[in-house]
Amino acid sequence: MVIDCWLQWTARRAVAIPARVQVAGAVVMFMAVTALCYPMQLAKTARGHTDDRSMAQRTVSQGIPRMATVLILSTSAEAFFEQVLDRDWDWGSRFSSLWMLPAIVNAERAADHSGKVDPAAMREAADLTRIALSTDLKRWHPNPVLVERCEDTSIAPCRGMRTLRLDLLQWLKQDAGFNAAWADYVRVGEVGPYDLWCRKGEGDVCRQILGKLHAEASPAAFTTTVSSDQRPPDLSASSRSSESYFPDGFATEQDTNSRSKP
Repeated sequence: MVIDCWLQWTARRAVAIPARVQVAGAVVMFMAVTALCYPMQLAKTARGHTDDRSMAQRTVSQGIPRMATVLILSTSAEAFFEQVLDRDWDWGSRFSSLWMLPAIVNAERAADHSGKVDPAAMREAADLTRIALSTDLKRWHPNPVLVERCEDTSIAPCRGMRTLRLDLLQWLKQDAGFNAAWADYVRVGEVGPYDLWCRKGEGDVCRQILGKLHAEASPAAFTTTVSSDQRPPDLSASSRSSESYFPDGFATEQDTNSRSKP
């Protein structure tokens, strides 16, 4: 927009400005905007500019070590993707987010409603998305992975989905390759509107995240479940039990099952 205004201003002047000067000015403005955009976005995130989703992403990111390979399955990566460079993470996908998914799913739903076959372009886009993500999982082995619960009616719809509700994993698992790659992951818990997943047998990152949540007395809305192959981290020199690890508002699957028994 700034460059467009500059070019319009130079074109309206009575004394023509040389083309080289116009191009040089446009290049300088482009570089200035590019240099300022990223720090400004980080500043907005640091001030808590965004919503609960960004708060949950920042909460999780504090427990992820540097050099980790991370991924978020969401229609908008928001604050999470912006921290990749600052925290020396590797991004575990070719996509910054699933920004294309609302258009694909809307086309699929419209085709189902009308009884017509999905447009060929949308079918190809859906297949490409699933295959690309399955390939990324096999290549990068991201750990941890955040999965947005777009199907959860108790929270606001995923961005770009409006009132459309969709189970992201169920949609992606229509591809056999993704389904096989995702079998290496286990759901560890919930953080706000996200499910937290880690690779089986590589739960140290998830234990570190959960330990961080406990140490900072995170709100009760951040509920956590622990799968059978995960164990709470040691929060002191001696190992603590699950009861001493989980604060009020945190409930394990084992605790829930034990309370339900007579």
